[in-house]
Amino acid sequence: MIRKIALGAAATALTFGGLALVASPAGAGKPPPFDATGSVTCSIWGKAKIDPPLTNANVLPSTTTAKIKGKDTCSGTTGNPLVTPTTIKAVVTSTGTEAGTCDGLVTPGTSPFNVDIKWKAAGGKLNPSTIVFPGITPAGIGFDLNNGNTTGSYAGTANANAHAHANIDPAGLNFALCAPTVKPSGKIKAAKGIKKLVVTSGTISITS
Repeated sequence: MIRKIALGAAATALTFGGLALVASPAGAGKPPPFDATGSVTCSIWGKAKIDPPLTNANVLPSTTTAKIKGKDTCSGTTGNPLVTPTTIKAVVTSTGTEAGTCDGLVTPGTSPFNVDIKWKAAGGKLNPSTIVFPGITPAGIGFDLNNGNTTGSYAGTANANAHAHANIDPAGLNFALCAPTVKPSGKIKAAKGIKKLVVTSGTISITS
């Protein structure tokens, strides 16, 4: 009888001891998703579609939709020293309110650009960000988006800036798509227009 009681006590001790070993201490897990603060900079690339395509004829309104990303290209802070931003994925949309022509690609514009961002971070999860840029400025072979207002993670006023290096060249083949072509028979073929752009490189920076 004494032996049975001893064995039972040992089994009970092992059971509770095992539970104690696998139980996680309070607060040891990742923090819940939160609004990041501080600053972040990411390298980006992606593709944009323009609908309807831009030509030398006005097609206002023309909507631009771009998908950009930067996997493991981000650096910065989040307000939590244990969580650091790593990856950005975003959808950019803008509906033109000015002349919807090819010349608009190399002309400053005041049509807003909305950027909806999802983040990945090491050590935790960040809430998304939404940036509204007040307009666009051509910059070399590409665009600048400046003084964007941010909500969600990295919230702030006029605290976001971006640059996109795109495959646009006023002297290149893209702009040859903007005008109608005349066949040897004299028949005029409608312009194909510019319907997509490739963002070959770029950056986006936000400071809350």
